[in-house]
Amino acid sequence: MMVAPSLVKWISGFTIFFALPLYFTKLIRETRFPEGMPFVLVYSWGLIAVVALPILLLVQTYFLLRGFKGGERGSLYMSALALCFGVAAECIFFLTRR
Repeated sequence: MMVAPSLVKWISGFTIFFALPLYFTKLIRETRFPEGMPFVLVYSWGLIAVVALPILLLVQTYFLLRGFKGGERGSLYMSALALCFGVAAECIFFLTRR
């Protein structure tokens, strides 16, 4: 079964999108954060990211393994980039929670 390169790009984009709020966990925790609508948007984005990012990382791992097997260079690079970005964000998130 072949995975469409456009699907790999979309999932990689979502992985990076949901990793962003976890990168800023330490910054948000140590500074006074704005109130109101910006807080609601960023906080909701972060809550969704905490749940969605591990699932997306599993999907990226699958795409990465498929890329190694099929030899699709473009999908392989996008999956590797998104996987590294997401794993680093998860590490920052877990280290900040301590």
